[in-house]
Amino acid sequence: MVRGEALAHDNGGSTTLRFAKKAKSSVSYCPVPLGGLDALRARHPWPEISGLDGDPPHVWSLDGGGRELVIDLIQKMRPRVILEIGTFLGGSALRWLATRPDFALIVMDPWTKDAGNWVATVIASPPVWVQDIEPLKPIWEAIQRHGIAKVALHNLRSFRGRVIPIQMPAETGCAYVRSFVEPDMVYIDAMKQPQDYMLAHQLFPTAVMCGDDWTWQDEGGGYPVRGYVHHVAGLRGCTVLAKDATWVLAQN
Repeated sequence: MVRGEALAHDNGGSTTLRFAKKAKSSVSYCPVPLGGLDALRARHPWPEISGLDGDPPHVWSLDGGGRELVIDLIQKMRPRVILEIGTFLGGSALRWLATRPDFALIVMDPWTKDAGNWVATVIASPPVWVQDIEPLKPIWEAIQRHGIAKVALHNLRSFRGRVIPIQMPAETGCAYVRSFVEPDMVYIDAMKQPQDYMLAHQLFPTAVMCGDDWTWQDEGGGYPVRGYVHHVAGLRGCTVLAKDATWVLAQN
């Protein structure tokens, strides 16, 4: 049994992150080079999104549960830089940004046309976990007009001064970000491919890793993300804490 699942059961659904002090002390020994962060920000200014002025947020938060694990981590660790690999429309990013006011968030996503078209596919043929497609229709209309990247950043515009958008896939974006800065935390919610997890492990050795998709099943009914996470946990000597769809690697 995964330790996080046991804790969630034993504590009536709440989980205490016992590794927070270790994570915080590791950050103090690896200060973030803010000059590198400023250079990254300068290279990635926000696109023109004035066409969305006056629009409400077009957020579709695909929350499978357990995000309090990450929120608790942010509150206790007090990171200066977080990298989110896979942002989609910004639902999880908004949760992290609302947790503390004092960190920068690098949001990395290719924001491809296929990702936007997936919203239309869900509307046309809703999966069982989508109970109401009506809220998705204005999101799809906005994506058609402006593209998914601009819609995502429109959703994050209240935090514009803290968010650095990187429109790249993980396989190239991780090395690119590392050439500027090493984040204190890396949150993975991308394509569910093993290389995403190994890249984060190899390129960001001092960062605390966490992510989504713990409960995602492939066509064969397996849970491949769990295997990727446990493999990295073994390489790092960490314990996996998991609750619902969320996982965190805790230092032993």
